Amino acid sequence: MFNTTRLKVILSIFLVCLIQNSYQSDSIKEKHISAIVSAKWTETPFLLETGEFIFRNYPDVFWKFAKDVSTETNHFSSVDSFNNQTYFEELLKKAAEYISPMQFDLLKLSLSIRTFSPAIEMTRKLAEDALKLTNQDCFTFVDIHGQVTCNVEEILTLIESANMDKKPFTYQFDKHFDFKVKQKQLEQVSVVLYAQIGTQDFLKFHERIIELASKNSKYAIDYILRNNYLPSKDDSEKVALSGYGVELDIKSTEYKAKDDTKYLIESTQELAPLKAWQMQDLSIQAAQRIIDSEPTEALSLLEDLSQNYPIRARPLSKIQVRKDLRKSLKKISSTFESTLNLEPGSGGLYLNGLDMSLDTVDIFSLSSVLKKEAKLLESLSQTGLNVDQVKDLIYLDISSKATDYGVDLRDSSIQWLNDLEKDKKYSYWSRNVHDILRPTYPGMLRSIAKNFFNLVFVIDPAKDASKSLLKTAESFYVNDIPIRIGFVFVTNKNDDGNSDPSVALFRAHNYIKEKSNPIKALAFITDVYAKSPKGQDLTSDLVIKEFKRRFPKEKNLEDIFGPDSDYDEGRKLTMEYFNKIGLKSIPKVFINGFPLSDTEIEQDAFEESVITKIMHLTSEIQMPVYKGEINDRTNIMDWLMSKDVIMPRLNPRVLSQDREYLTINELSDKHKNYVKNLKYLTESDKNDMHLLTLWLVCDPDTERGRQLLYDAINYHESSKMSTKLAFILVKTTDDSTQNSDLIKKVIDYSVNNLNPRQAYKLIKQVIREKNFNDLKSGKKTLDQIEIKKVNEI
Repeated sequence: MFNTTRLKVILSIFLVCLIQNSYQSDSIKEKHISAIVSAKWTETPFLLETGEFIFRNYPDVFWKFAKDVSTETNHFSSVDSFNNQTYFEELLKKAAEYISPMQFDLLKLSLSIRTFSPAIEMTRKLAEDALKLTNQDCFTFVDIHGQVTCNVEEILTLIESANMDKKPFTYQFDKHFDFKVKQKQLEQVSVVLYAQIGTQDFLKFHERIIELASKNSKYAIDYILRNNYLPSKDDSEKVALSGYGVELDIKSTEYKAKDDTKYLIESTQELAPLKAWQMQDLSIQAAQRIIDSEPTEALSLLEDLSQNYPIRARPLSKIQVRKDLRKSLKKISSTFESTLNLEPGSGGLYLNGLDMSLDTVDIFSLSSVLKKEAKLLESLSQTGLNVDQVKDLIYLDISSKATDYGVDLRDSSIQWLNDLEKDKKYSYWSRNVHDILRPTYPGMLRSIAKNFFNLVFVIDPAKDASKSLLKTAESFYVNDIPIRIGFVFVTNKNDDGNSDPSVALFRAHNYIKEKSNPIKALAFITDVYAKSPKGQDLTSDLVIKEFKRRFPKEKNLEDIFGPDSDYDEGRKLTMEYFNKIGLKSIPKVFINGFPLSDTEIEQDAFEESVITKIMHLTSEIQMPVYKGEINDRTNIMDWLMSKDVIMPRLNPRVLSQDREYLTINELSDKHKNYVKNLKYLTESDKNDMHLLTLWLVCDPDTERGRQLLYDAINYHESSKMSTKLAFILVKTTDDSTQNSDLIKKVIDYSVNNLNPRQAYKLIKQVIREKNFNDLKSGKKTLDQIEIKKVNEI
């Protein structure tokens, strides 16, 4: 699914053709073709892959697992352990001691598709690169700010002499050791250990680093573990890749060249066309064949029928379908069509009700979703719910909470670079909307002269962050990518282009677009980028200098760049549109109105993000085309912008789907005990069941914290729901004055000794800004603000 500039994954493809040349008149033997897709690296240890899996799911458990498999008496300590069957089974048996049964099944899946093999090979390469810069030659070593040692006794010396300006770059996959006890606010030294768990060397270095971290009073240690292992010297032991398909196209002349004409004749006879009446029930007959098979063979049979359907069609056509199956399939088909929009002939994949798009799903994304669902199921189970209750919760339709919202792109302030439906450039492309249904290779875009995909850049053209985005936009246009491209150039309020580069670029762009065309106007901007210093914003002088070079006959530059420019049309409208759609920062990129994230528009990821997004949006367009909701006369832009999820403004307070959840089941025993003993304020003690539980976490010594307290109490007082409220008070300042804990004491007293109404009144009086300042400064005491009984605090 890669296009233009793509990350190239080099795969070694071995095709083993087992051709049987014997001919028998009574039967035709099948020609078997097997394909193995192998990586460029050799086998990675299953032990390290298991460790990666455990760390991603149970970070705390991983360190115990790593230590246990590295003990002297454990056979996993052998570096030369091969990935053989016996070793694999022993490893699974050991891993089962540390993870849940559900996670154990996912571990087996992960190992079978080698999910973490690339990550392990990457860390081995990092270890290799780290050693290249030194004279060291060892398997287990530490890297401390660029200094490497293979001697465990030298670690302390390197920590004490660490250059703080050379801290290592860390990665998301790094394993940071959690020391639990918070280290003092000291300068942090990063100690990166490259080792293989399951070895004595790992254990020796691991324990030494932990010992130094607990004793060191000068530095705080950030202990990072990265996998390292000795690769096999046998180049034939490559990692077999999963999740990749191999398509083999062989012409008939190539068969004939191998003198296998007989097989071709026989194959032709075997695949003779079926009559129309023989084909009408093939899918139902295939279902009947699978249902009638043994349960242990059902999946294998399904795979065989799916992959060899043409060959299996004739015998399938002879199967008698039972009436009860026809009736059942008819009912199911009707249900699928009404609830899931799945019509006969289409397919779908659903996991616990989640729609897994068949156009984009692969074994790795499926595995990732399985892990998330397993974690959710385990959390629900740990709350004490039974199986039926968990199922009821899983079946709840919460899809509406995952809605993505877009912004309306039908605005005159957007300067469109092209129009696929009108430009001569695309006149030779098909104008039939049904071509969106045409099969293509994964990642290939269909060249259709319809504005199905609209890419809009909201940018300040003078900023460095805009350079790569506009260059990519130009590349999309030049390479005939079927995307309509538009720009919203956000400028400053300054009216003088001689001093403001964004205003200068805006007016130069308008001038060239008017005198020539939008393409040359964009080319001018990218030419200015090419002559600007890397990593710096543009200047007005640079813009005007390039303009003079391109248009030497234009003498009156003041009419173009000055305060009373004739080429300022649309700038105010652009700013109005920018303010209307509710953006807080730029650059932003929208595709069909939906914003791409800041990560997706980074230089290295942008192109891939656009293609991936188009793949996703394509499936949303195909179904309406198939149903006839979109035809050749449909105004595509109006249809796209008429969706319920397209808004005139993106208000993050209203539309944001980002939520942070606290998973209670993952708290430590100490924190669980704290939560268990929280004191709550409730309106009534008669009802133990509360629909809503509120935890307010704040620092009452800060203005924001007091405002949160006030708002929470007001909400709790006015709420018609059965709610309970608890206060979790934290300290974010180093205030050590005499009255620094006064508010906390008042709240503690209120919760433990007063009824809710009295507690609310007391707390609200104390946190009023004037009362708070007077109490804090000592100008007043609690008695002086006329609050009864608070002198007992």
